[in-house]
Amino acid sequence: MLAFFLAYAAVCLYNTGNNWSLQLVHYPLYALVGEATFGAYMARQNRLETVPAIIPGAAQFVMGFVLLAVRPAGVPLGAAVAGAALNVVVIAATVIWAARLNVRLERGFDPAALTVLLRANLVRALCYTAQAGLILWLLYRLIPH
Repeated sequence: MLAFFLAYAAVCLYNTGNNWSLQLVHYPLYALVGEATFGAYMARQNRLETVPAIIPGAAQFVMGFVLLAVRPAGVPLGAAVAGAALNVVVIAATVIWAARLNVRLERGFDPAALTVLLRANLVRALCYTAQAGLILWLLYRLIPH
């Protein structure tokens, strides 16, 4: 159970950093790609996101619910529930906004769509950050000192 929790913690911390990289670097650079090549850029980017973003995000979502059943001693149920709830918000923001906006941007650069994408991603980044804080607090509780 502890090994599972450590793997979950690693995925959570990875996703937090990855998502802030999207928010602060990757998405803002869309405006510099250029109109003529933007659609092709987005189509390729969307295909390449599977390994670095989609699989870890899905893993965190599933692992958050598994953690409810296999919590190590020292992980309060409320903390596991809070983590799972944050994961639900991340997935909802992804499905409702981010995924559709990324597909929409394949048709060409749209400043309004980018603005909404940045707002939707901020929701995800803040949820990932809250979960990272929760994970760090739980690690502190679990590590003997």
